[in-house]
Amino acid sequence: MGGMGRIAKPPPTKVLLTRRRWDAYMVPFIIAVAAIGIVGFRQTGALCYLLEPIVIVPLWVMLRLHTPREGMLDHAICSTPGGVVMLSSIAGAPAILVLLIAIDVFVFHHSFGYPLQPYQVGMFAFTFILMLIGACWAGRIAWAQSSSVGEPPEDAQSVPQMPP
Repeated sequence: MGGMGRIAKPPPTKVLLTRRRWDAYMVPFIIAVAAIGIVGFRQTGALCYLLEPIVIVPLWVMLRLHTPREGMLDHAICSTPGGVVMLSSIAGAPAILVLLIAIDVFVFHHSFGYPLQPYQVGMFAFTFILMLIGACWAGRIAWAQSSSVGEPPEDAQSVPQMPP
């Protein structure tokens, strides 16, 4: 009975983004990309896979340089209409792709080198379609919520009207 009758606290609408927070986001991401690069190198022998983390480091540096020392307030994802759906589709589709590739390579022992087999191209297409569906769904959520308020979302492009 300890949890009954309690009112859940609403999620914050703003979040303080600091340089330390960017570090907490980017370091695990770089480690994950490095691990994926090592697997790619071991599967194909191409050294370019080992250079993948280098692509992410400039993004990390840019985020740190553009964040003031005291941090900056920004909208929380959960307070952005469709933000959670968008983030889920952007993160979930590649995770599904990595899972499918791992099953293909380690369970069925198929190589994942060039040229790709048709079913491997289908795996890429499937996850790309999932991301598009998620983006469309997030856009519809944002549009529906802002339409109920009576104004289009901030990033919506205005359509010029023809004169009468």
